[in-house]
Amino acid sequence: MRRRCRCGGPKRGEVVRGKELDALADALDLAKLTEDQFVQLLAAVHMLDRADAGVSVSAMSTQSLVDLIARASRKQLRAAAARQELRTLLLEELFRRMADHVVAEKTRHVDAVVEWVVTSGDAEPLRYQTRVVEGACETTSDPVYTPDVTITAAAEDVLRLAVSGNSRALSLLVTGKLKVRGDFGVAARFLGYFDIPKPRA
Repeated sequence: MRRRCRCGGPKRGEVVRGKELDALADALDLAKLTEDQFVQLLAAVHMLDRADAGVSVSAMSTQSLVDLIARASRKQLRAAAARQELRTLLLEELFRRMADHVVAEKTRHVDAVVEWVVTSGDAEPLRYQTRVVEGACETTSDPVYTPDVTITAAAEDVLRLAVSGNSRALSLLVTGKLKVRGDFGVAARFLGYFDIPKPRA
């Protein structure tokens, strides 16, 4: 079954809730949380989201989500990624927002497919394909295109890559944590197609 990452905004009535979730995320001192506590926090938010209890990660601002991921330690992100439902939640939330932040002027004459192979310990890798074409972006978990480039990395590194840009990609390449097969030019240009907010200091 083909599943696309949802590209709509928050549901009606979630805007205030989203601001409250932003305030909570911004106030958190993640350095004081153990890996287990970080996982419990994300699991609680995910549970409330699935229960339609008025708390939704999709209502959170992209800036707050970027800051949360950037401030989390690699160990915290790895611990969250070890839980399949949290790994899927974080990855698909970022992929969904990429569609909202694609820059039309930079992609007017682009037709490129990036395949992501996202690993997490001994778990079966998750595969996604992101296609950027003529100012639009779509990500699917059902690979149907022939990719121009395939990027393989651990979930925590994909998350950090998405919010930190090409400087992080270079570091991951040098250390062997990110593997690129195919058109390196597409991989090098890809993150420049989006105006995802930079993490705040």
